[in-house]
Amino acid sequence: TSPARPSPSDRVSAPLLAAALGALAEGVLLAEPRWRAGGLGILFANDSLCALTGRPAAALRGRPHGELHADHAHFPALRRWLRRAAPGQAFSGEGYLARADGTPLYAAWTFSAVAGARGRVTHVAVTYRDMTAKRRLQEELVHTQRLDAVGRLAGEIGRAHV
Repeated sequence: TSPARPSPSDRVSAPLLAAALGALAEGVLLAEPRWRAGGLGILFANDSLCALTGRPAAALRGRPHGELHADHAHFPALRRWLRRAAPGQAFSGEGYLARADGTPLYAAWTFSAVAGARGRVTHVAVTYRDMTAKRRLQEELVHTQRLDAVGRLAGEIGRAHV
């Protein structure tokens, strides 16, 4: 048997999809699948991404996504993924983003290949999740563990010289 074809009432309109993406708590952008100077060209940014980065959607539209990233170390791997990305495949990572006001933002991201009607990759959907608070807690934990280790070492040295 062949798969059931969607009825016209099952199709989702572009305005409804834009509203759904706009309502998500995670930052979302939709980009062209071609790499250009500075990254992928941004076609759409939801309100959460604008709030996260401090940039209005109009200022993001048409700009390369790389302007959002403070560190471009993952770009070579992202470009390799993009060359062979198939619909449904994703590329994930994390690192620092550059907010408009210069304050750091640590984020986790996922780039997902999106297929058009013919099954070819036509867009890249990118989600960003703010991980700044979690990253700060991890750094504080590592710092505390280092201080604890130094304290134990100093105590052992002190006991050895007594």
